[in-house]
Parts: sequence; structure tokens; C-alpha cells
Amino acid sequence: MQAPETIEGVGRTMPLSFKSLFGPRTSRVSLKPSGVSFDAKSNMSILEAALAQGIAFPHSCTVGTCGSCKCKLKEGKIRELTDFAYILSGEELRGGIVLACQAAPRGDVVLEIEGVENRHLHPAGDFKGRIVETKNLTHDVKSVRVQLDKAIEFDAGQYAAIDVPGIFGKRAYSFANTPKSNGAPEI
Repeated sequence: MQAPETIEGVGRTMPLSFKSLFGPRTSRVSLKPSGVSFDAKSNMSILEAALAQGIAFPHSCTVGTCGSCKCKLKEGKIRELTDFAYILSGEELRGGIVLACQAAPRGDVVLEIEGVENRHLHPAGDFKGRIVETKNLTHDVKSVRVQLDKAIEFDAGQYAAIDVPGIFGKRAYSFANTPKSNGAPEI
């Protein structure tokens, strides 16, 4: 039997494609007890979706090693992007604990997580910059000033993941200057 080339819809015919059948779906993620909800596509982690929408979701490493984004799956199903067993205990796994940075929704989900505030952070963005000053603060701590291609708005506690051309991987650095309401051209 040959697969149909179109799907009959209400008042229209749509071409059938692998992507239309199996492409990313959007799911609703609800967080308890905060009441915060947001949409997440099935091809991104729950943490990525939260941060992209400016949700103040607890996290640190974003790769599943620190455990800062642990939460309890109360309803729904997730897909593990990497195996949780290397960071979570057997008891946590049996108790429904998941890592938001390594979990993608498979339909609507409800997660229980403390520490999520019902406020929005400035969303992550991409910036280019150039080092304009370095200063030794101690024998092993350095201050680096970077001039950005555009002003950045950020909240206290947010950080920059710096990617240097020719060097593999990103590294996270904290902002040492205070946030400005109209953005900062230099960090």
C-alpha cells in the first residue's frame, strides 16, 4: 500500500511531508507552585524554552551536570536528551525528578519546582564584542571590559556565555557591572 501524498483537511488539502507529520510540536509547560506557564517546542529543552521566553528558571551549567534545574515531573511525558542517570540518584529517578536542561516535552507537562519567580528576565541574545581593557585584580582574578556591538539589557544574576573564535566551547562569565534600564554598551 502506498502512502497518500496529501491529507484531506476541513475545506483544504495539505501536502503530506515527513516534517509536517514529525516536525517539532509546541507543548505547554506549567510550573507549580509558581503558576508560571510557557510554550516549548519538542526539539528544544524545557530550560531553553523557558530562558528564551525570559522565565527566571533556576539553572547553571545548561548541560546536565550541576543539577540546578532539577524538577519533578507531575503530569505529562518528556524525552531525555541525554541520560539523567549520571547525575540523578536512583531514588530521584524513581520519584520523577528530571533535569529541565536535558528534557524535551512530549505534549503538555506540569513540573514542580521551587525558586521560579513569576517575573520575566531579559531574554538571552547574541552580541559581538571586543576587549577594550584588562586589569589584574589579584594574582588569579582579572577584570575584562568588553565593548559590545549593541547595548545589552540584563538582570542581576544573569551571565554571558563567551564564545571565542578558534577556541572550542563556550565559557560563562558573570557581569561585574550593574544592570541599566536602557542597556549597557559595555560589560
